[in-house]
Order: sequence, then C-alpha cells, then structure tokens
Amino acid sequence: MNSLEEQGIADVLRELDVPFLGICLGLQLLYQESEEDNTECLGVLPGTVKKFDSSVGKVPHIGWNQVDWLGEDHGLMAGVPSGAFFYFVHSYYATLAEKYTLATTNYGVTFTSMVQVGNHVGCQFHPERSGKVGLRLLENFLRM
Repeated sequence: MNSLEEQGIADVLRELDVPFLGICLGLQLLYQESEEDNTECLGVLPGTVKKFDSSVGKVPHIGWNQVDWLGEDHGLMAGVPSGAFFYFVHSYYATLAEKYTLATTNYGVTFTSMVQVGNHVGCQFHPERSGKVGLRLLENFLRM
C-alpha cells in the first residue's frame, strides 16, 4: 500500500471505471484493512484481511483447493463448475463480504476466494497457475 500511495496509484485503483482484476494480494488490497502490519488498504470492500492461524493448517496455504461459487452466475464463472480446484499461495485471507463474495474456499476457516464490487474483481487463488479452469476464468473476465 505504501508503494501504491507513493506512486499515486491507490486513488486511481479506487476510482477505476474499467474492469479491474486483482489476483492474490490484489484481492486483499480491495478490503478496508489488513492485519499484516495493521495496514489500511484501498477500502473498496468492507472487512479485514486476517492471518491464517497455524493451528488449523500449514501457513502459508500453498496448493490446490476447491472454490465454491455462491449465488447466481455472474458470467465470471461460465464454464467453471463450483468445486473446481484452483492454485493458492497465501498466508492471509479475506473475510466474507456478504453481498460481494462470489466464491469461498475452506482452509480451516471459510474465506472469500473471489469477490466483486462493481467493476472491481478479486481472486485469492492464482488463475494463471490453475490450468484450464483458471484460463477459462481469465477469458470470462476479459469478456467483461
């Protein structure tokens, strides 16, 4: 966030009117705050990014895990079944943002793995490392 603020990019990201896709840390930065160094984030979404508790699993969470879609198909998930496996690498997770969370994943705690507010989309997983389902999701985003 310091780097984004210093470069004058933070305000640009907050006010974008074109589709934006934040991957991994990019999803986390959309929230109000992070427990990592008590950082104030972009504030596009309500909520906090929290550190995984190592008592529930190895931290960082690295590897393949299921992504479960919530609610209706927003076009981003076309051709990607609920429960598909995506690749994750992260030590912090985004809390559930009720009306904005598109998908969840469980790793000792259920967290937001994909979110959308307006034209801002974020995914905690790495679609670019997730094979065919990840490529499909990226294609869907590009069609937005």
